[in-house]
Amino acid sequence: MRIPPSNDFLKCNLDASLFKELNSFGFVLCIIGEHGNYLKETLEIFKGISTPTEAERVALHRVIQLIKRLGLNNVIFESDCKTVVKTFNHVAYGVSNLHVILDKCRAIFFTNSKL
Repeated sequence: MRIPPSNDFLKCNLDASLFKELNSFGFVLCIIGEHGNYLKETLEIFKGISTPTEAERVALHRVIQLIKRLGLNNVIFESDCKTVVKTFNHVAYGVSNLHVILDKCRAIFFTNSKL
């Protein structure tokens, strides 16, 4: 069941998947309005093998870029990848690919943003 966000908010659900037999990975996102209406749906596929966490972090990075391009504000993000959510919400310093891309996500997310 699709649960709409609170008044004056949008909700962005994202989920990444691996397609090992196709040597690729991808993600789907859905932006839902306060009345439960779909505002935007997107599917992106990338060549190359990835880990589930790497696929989720790529998805988050692309989704934040899209949200910024669309000029959307008051967006609640939902992801089922606990590692990405925890690392994004709690600034942890590191040099892994996950930390580097999440630092970029935070920079996009918080720079001149009302999100």
